[in-house]
Amino acid sequence: MLSRIAESCYWIGRLVERADYTARLLDVHYHNLLQNHPTESGELANHLVSVMGTIPNRPIGDIDHAINYIGFDVSFSGSISDSIMQLAENAKGVRDTIPAELFEAIHATYVELQDSYFDENICSNHELFKWVRNRCMLIHGIIDEAMARDESYHFLNIGRCLERIDMSARMVAVRCAMDDDAPGWITMLRSCGAFEAFVRFKGDTHNTKEIIEFLLRNSHFPRSILSSASAALASAQQLSGNPESIGNESDPRFALGRLCAEIEFKSIEDVHDNLLEEVFYLQKGVMSINKVMVDKYFHHTIAIEWRR
Repeated sequence: MLSRIAESCYWIGRLVERADYTARLLDVHYHNLLQNHPTESGELANHLVSVMGTIPNRPIGDIDHAINYIGFDVSFSGSISDSIMQLAENAKGVRDTIPAELFEAIHATYVELQDSYFDENICSNHELFKWVRNRCMLIHGIIDEAMARDESYHFLNIGRCLERIDMSARMVAVRCAMDDDAPGWITMLRSCGAFEAFVRFKGDTHNTKEIIEFLLRNSHFPRSILSSASAALASAQQLSGNPESIGNESDPRFALGRLCAEIEFKSIEDVHDNLLEEVFYLQKGVMSINKVMVDKYFHHTIAIEWRR
């Protein structure tokens, strides 16, 4: 497979997951922040923007400003609009590699989002975020049901699993800025799409450590961090020419295997007591795995300089 095609498939996986999680995050916190005092809403809105990894040109005044910036500002590379625009561009570059249904779903999502956002009479923010989530779930369904388990699928799957880990960590980072109460944890569970699954699994939303353990390493929940890391490791094994060996530090399997082991055997009490530090550690781990993927598979050539 060409490096260019592999990289586009990898970023299709990351971008669709980024748009999905960002829509979930904004939808849930939009309603919660509206109930707070304007001063508290402004502080949390600024924290929400900082957690997404960006520093805006001017301070975020209120939740509406944060929604417009994170959701629809194309100058911010993590916004929903920019993610879906880049998603469509990457899909266009690998149109002959991915299923036609997948390309059509991605392209239709991009076109319809532009129409929905610029026509304010079509829907509210809540309806728009719900629509984005539904379109992302449709794209995920086509990926899982229509793509052959070849190299393009495994690159895509690694990308979406890494993005899922990173975005889950960002969700918890937003939670760390709230009061340590049950409603705050329920908000975080809803942001991760894990509320109903957790209630069915445990039923008690007041036990903070059980919530952390569920999101961190519940093997029956596909959005847990351990499940995502394990799925990425399985795809990395399929891409390797030597599945018997785990490789070295320059091999994505080594970094993913180490991350899985650390998650599986980490003390929940330690994670609970140092939650924000653990969140940053997870994000750092995703960045290092991404760097290994880039170095191993996505070789970029230096531009040719013409001699005078």
